[in-house]
Amino acid sequence: MKLPLISCCLAFLLCFLHTGVAAKEITPEHSILSNSFLEIKIVDEHLIGLSPNGLALFAFDSSTELFYQVDQLLLPGTVRNSKLFESILVVRSMDNRLRFVDLSSLPEIAVLGEVNLDQNYSDYALVGNSLYLSHWFEGIGEYEITNFNALSRLKTDSSGVLMTQLEYHDGYLYALDMYNGVIRYDLNADFGSKVNKLLVRQRPFAFSIVDSLIFVSLNSQGLLIGRFENENGKVIDSIAGVASPVKIFDTDGELILLSERNAAILSKDDYHLITEFPIDFYHLSGDLLLLSDKEFMLLPKESGGVTRFSLDGEQNTHELLNRPGPVSTVIVNSNKIITGGSNNVLEWYEIGETGIVNSGIISDKNPGITDAVNYGGYLYALSSIRNVVEIFAREQDSYYLLDSFFVEAGSQTISLISTEVSPDLIVIISGKHFISKYELSAGGYELSSNWEFESPISSFAEVANRLYVADRFGVLTVYEISNDNLLSECFKRRLNGTAWKILFHKRNAMVFVHNTMAIYDGCNSPDSLIQLALPVLDAAIIGDSLYTAGAKGMAVYDMASGYPELVHSSSLRGSVISAFPGLIATTDGGALHIYKSSSDSSSVSIGQSEENKYARLLDNYPNPFNSSTVIQYELTKESFVHLTVYNLLGQQVSTLVNSVKPAGKHTVIWNGRDLYEKAIASGVYFYRLETAETVLSKKMLLLK
Repeated sequence: MKLPLISCCLAFLLCFLHTGVAAKEITPEHSILSNSFLEIKIVDEHLIGLSPNGLALFAFDSSTELFYQVDQLLLPGTVRNSKLFESILVVRSMDNRLRFVDLSSLPEIAVLGEVNLDQNYSDYALVGNSLYLSHWFEGIGEYEITNFNALSRLKTDSSGVLMTQLEYHDGYLYALDMYNGVIRYDLNADFGSKVNKLLVRQRPFAFSIVDSLIFVSLNSQGLLIGRFENENGKVIDSIAGVASPVKIFDTDGELILLSERNAAILSKDDYHLITEFPIDFYHLSGDLLLLSDKEFMLLPKESGGVTRFSLDGEQNTHELLNRPGPVSTVIVNSNKIITGGSNNVLEWYEIGETGIVNSGIISDKNPGITDAVNYGGYLYALSSIRNVVEIFAREQDSYYLLDSFFVEAGSQTISLISTEVSPDLIVIISGKHFISKYELSAGGYELSSNWEFESPISSFAEVANRLYVADRFGVLTVYEISNDNLLSECFKRRLNGTAWKILFHKRNAMVFVHNTMAIYDGCNSPDSLIQLALPVLDAAIIGDSLYTAGAKGMAVYDMASGYPELVHSSSLRGSVISAFPGLIATTDGGALHIYKSSSDSSSVSIGQSEENKYARLLDNYPNPFNSSTVIQYELTKESFVHLTVYNLLGQQVSTLVNSVKPAGKHTVIWNGRDLYEKAIASGVYFYRLETAETVLSKKMLLLK
């Protein structure tokens, strides 16, 4: 029913108060951070990966020659870079905060403290309890740290003009002056009292220290080699014909020069080129790994994972962390989480009391799984590379390919949106300008309807013979669907931005734009416009629990009153979210965060009241039953009815009704089979009745 303007304003204010209350801040029970590393470091045979969310710690499995995650340390804000000083890793965030992480007792890692700097700086170096910061044209500042939490400024040196890079080596602090060269401070004396300079005529942009030599990278091209002798330094050699390196690795007999596009291996004797190879798709902040008395170079891929490079001139590579791309789809089903991506395999994780207790690969034959949905005991996965939907069935902890079909999409990028049963299994696919339904038939899956649109689609949802379509220009259109699947427009509204998600709750459409949620009832104007606590990129709803993910974090809302009341929140951002009663998973593509929530209102409840003034759910008969059972329910008015069967794990087994029903008594027969007419095992099951006003459930027993 459409509300008057005053009522809309009151509803808006009421909802703002609901969402503005303090919610419980929750942190993930477990995180997988290995899909996107900015940097990696090898410390005591462990690999430390720096992701935008924090640190991931890995141990090495010599039998498989792979690293596996053993711990992680989530850090607030967005991580920028890190530097290692003996056993302390200093991590810098985008807000210039520095956190000090203790690595002296690996695999245990812990934050010793942090300092929040109220000024900007270029680089940093930690020496004992002294912190040095380069402040560009303002020189270098020396600070004293107390208990890794308090910072006090001691003095400033302005020997250089434009101070950037800082490195500590063998009792000296080296600083890059981008106008003059490299400046060296003797830290055995008072800071700034003993200063030496290695003057460079050309403009330098970086330097590396190898033994007693200073390798200076030039803005133009090439590399200068200098040495400090007595007091001031001098240039003693140069290397031409190589790109100016951003970073240099030093091995027993070679130098590895990393530039933006190539890695060059040079002999340390005469600096002649041994070999070079491209590294276009890697971050340059890697490290060296000693394995079986042989050194290898490790670099993190920009898309995810870590690659090992041979340094013997044969250009051999090996994936040490085989996570080659961002996560684009996440499914939470009972205690299992399924993930996939455009370059990743489709895999699953089992969540126990202590985190991930088991994992496996569903399919590694066809990478390019960009979307997946779970329905009952079956998994539907879309390979956007081949425009193929694959259907997997599960047997205990393994999956097998049951069926597949091709999607007619031309050159359009497609998405697998949902599956539903009404009355046969239907798979819904969306392209840039179309929405298609594929219906299960005797010959397999066949295209049953196809709707085309002029504007590119951002999101859509269908319920009760209505189709809600939002385009990327910020326009929402509501269509009525006729019996012959033709669309007739009944409502159009311009939104205040692009709607990336549309959901349904009790037959009402919830359209999310930024951090607002508009509730629509059929072809009417919105009943209310609600301000949410956090912006939304993706959302899911189970029962009366609404889950959202966005650029500022994850949120859980209670929708029992019809309006969202904030219950839980997390500051870790996400672009995809999936949930099951008690378990939530979010991802921003590079990290997967797994939360446990004890106060979830969406779980199947045995103790719910079986009747109210809107509906009544009767006992099934016979109960226990062998082959089939009769389920009856009564409605006091016409309602949209969703009658489903669940198992003890809360997994949906079958959908018996998914349509509008008139007032009165209704009878449904369930034959003890799932969506594919496959007989299910003996056990306890729940049948659940959902209408716009109520959710009722009862228990039944199948015996064979």
